[in-house]
Amino acid sequence: MKIFYRVVTALIAVCIVPNMLYNTLIRLVYSAGKNFVESKLSLMKIIDLFGEGGLLHGVFDNLSGSGNGEALKSILPYAIASGVLLALALLVGLGIVVINIIKPMQKTTLILCGCGILLTLSAMIVFNKGFAAPILTGAVSISDLIGGGVMGMLVSLFSGVKALQMGTAAIMNIIIFIVIAVWTGAFVLTDLGNNE
Repeated sequence: MKIFYRVVTALIAVCIVPNMLYNTLIRLVYSAGKNFVESKLSLMKIIDLFGEGGLLHGVFDNLSGSGNGEALKSILPYAIASGVLLALALLVGLGIVVINIIKPMQKTTLILCGCGILLTLSAMIVFNKGFAAPILTGAVSISDLIGGGVMGMLVSLFSGVKALQMGTAAIMNIIIFIVIAVWTGAFVLTDLGNNE
């Protein structure tokens, strides 16, 4: 029975990796003229946008100067912090996989599930309060972040960002950790009952 527990737990925990790569990580709703446009960005799409030849390639090049550098410097630490917290949650998920391949340590798995939930929730709070809130309130505008050029002209068409938040990837992370915790808790209770 413990082999079954270990295999199922490892398979559920592995689901965190494709979830983080391909599910919606950031949800952005903005208005272009009179229409609302919703963009759902996965981690892979974000990497493509900022990568070589991407639409936003070079946005971070001017951090030392004024203009978009100053606007970006005020909110970039929050985006980095939320990214680091999500990366740590991903590592926790992979740690659950490794632990269950080596030896079924159910109490450690429960502790790691709690850590994964806390890390993901913290990432969502940091992103929503520190990075997204100044953009949504207008304290930092998108045109300030991107600066001039073609992108600045395109941004001038937008009348504002209506929603900027973590998407389903973070919520699914929490659900995956909760499922693992419930699954593990059921086996811990079964073992306690068998011992009695």
